[in-house]
Amino acid sequence: PRPEIPHFVEQFKTEIPLYTIGVTIHKDGSVYAESYSEEEAGSAEMTVSPVKEYYRTLSPDSGGEKDEYGNVLEHNGMTYSYTEYEIKDPAEQPDTLFLNVDYLKTDTLGKLVPFVEEIKLAKPKELNVRKSAKKDIKKEDTTAVFSVSAEPDKVEQTGFVVEFKYPVVETAFDSVTFRYLNPRQQESKGKFTVTQDTLNLRRYVIRPEEKLLPGYEYFLNIPGKKFKDINGLYNDSLEVSVTLPNDETLSSLTLSLSNVHNKYIVDMLNEKRDQVLRSYIIESDQTLSFPYLKAGKYSIRLTEDVNRNGIVDTGNLLERKQPEKVMFYKLDDGTAFIDIPEKTELTQSIDVGEMFK
Repeated sequence: PRPEIPHFVEQFKTEIPLYTIGVTIHKDGSVYAESYSEEEAGSAEMTVSPVKEYYRTLSPDSGGEKDEYGNVLEHNGMTYSYTEYEIKDPAEQPDTLFLNVDYLKTDTLGKLVPFVEEIKLAKPKELNVRKSAKKDIKKEDTTAVFSVSAEPDKVEQTGFVVEFKYPVVETAFDSVTFRYLNPRQQESKGKFTVTQDTLNLRRYVIRPEEKLLPGYEYFLNIPGKKFKDINGLYNDSLEVSVTLPNDETLSSLTLSLSNVHNKYIVDMLNEKRDQVLRSYIIESDQTLSFPYLKAGKYSIRLTEDVNRNGIVDTGNLLERKQPEKVMFYKLDDGTAFIDIPEKTELTQSIDVGEMFK
């Protein structure tokens, strides 16, 4: 803390076997015992020699200059740092300050390992103006809010989607673990890749490297205190699990696209055409798979991505930009819907160049 009296170097409390002494160190190195409390002896007298040769003031950068708000005391090779924080925010503040100390901790084997320790500093009671302040605190006030989604019928293509509420300033994806259980309940660890969404920088996509199999259960674990958002808050731990659909009544559709000479966005839509069920981007002849389909009618929409930005552009009248060309695949009888029954594997061939000529 900042010295209360200018001519004092530092004020602190120290504990000795019999007494708790309030001590003040003067600039000349002399010590004055302000007060003490007897713990065992009936009376207490103490002689304290100057400690100028043991303690000295340092700035946080050890340059020798004294900080206005904090000092660093060094004693027997150990350094103690004191820092004062003043929060100037008109908004209502939580009654607890969370500090995350990231350091190397000695484990049970005597090795130094990275460790983050959370320290909670409660506001003094006299500053708790509102008794219900604790009830008003939300989780997003103390942690970095994020979500992880993995849809069983799309996880093979879209992977695990991790999205933070606020921009992230520190990431540690090497601490994330991906594991799976086979039908015999044998556990294995898997590898994955991480890709940041170029359109939404708060979103990351984690894709397993191995092929996902039916009957397996997959787990993605994100440990706590590894990701920090722009507000300086760290994340809580979270684990999500997903299994591929195992319904025998589901069907699949395979599209074989040929004569592809541009970049196209291929979407599968539901019967009402108000929901994109699965989407691909192609630049050459490809075979696309649409698994885990329930019995029903579906539409295949192709968009010519002229500016190659990966999204459907609707045009701009003021800038005189035409919308990108969109076509729906039609069967030989002119029907724009593909009727898929239960337990069926369908294959359709599409000449993309012929559709857009």
